[in-house]
Amino acid sequence: MLIAMPSPRPRRFVMRRHGAAITAAGVLTLVLSGCVGAPANTPSPSPSVSAEPVFASDEEALAAAEAAYRSFEEVSALIASESGNDAERIEAVATPTYTVQLLDEFAQYRALGIRAEGQTALDSFSLVQQQTTAAGSEVVIYVCRDVGDVRVRDASGADVTPLDRASRTPLIATLVAGDGARFLVDGVELWSGEDFC
Repeated sequence: MLIAMPSPRPRRFVMRRHGAAITAAGVLTLVLSGCVGAPANTPSPSPSVSAEPVFASDEEALAAAEAAYRSFEEVSALIASESGNDAERIEAVATPTYTVQLLDEFAQYRALGIRAEGQTALDSFSLVQQQTTAAGSEVVIYVCRDVGDVRVRDASGADVTPLDRASRTPLIATLVAGDGARFLVDGVELWSGEDFC
């Protein structure tokens, strides 16, 4: 009497799906927490003696940086909601150096067939520093990002949001502007100091 053995094929398919879901969860945990995509810390040029301040006050610098960062998050969220398609739109709100890293991250969305769904909330903006150099202006800010209402979906629409994802994260963002130009985001990192959110 022959005993039918279950085919290993469905198990491999299930393992592959679980592996893809785990990979997607890992990528999304990093991307949504702001842990990847930040440029390497490089020393900033010293302020030039002849450089004129771009902003009359810290409040003005913070307001300009907040507006630019909110635009960056809106474009980033739109691209993520469309599975990373047409990711080049990020060029309008990020520096060329940071854009290269972001395009790689959005390529992972496409490769994994995942998309983000929901609204990111931003609050608690505060100025860390501003400096004016001969090349332009640089502003560093703190911001709290809340992704509690953002879900990650795979190609079938299943929720693959990492269960251990932090909903609220403290970030530090660097924005730069050439002489007379608008701010572009040059990097976003998870703040490793005391949680201010």
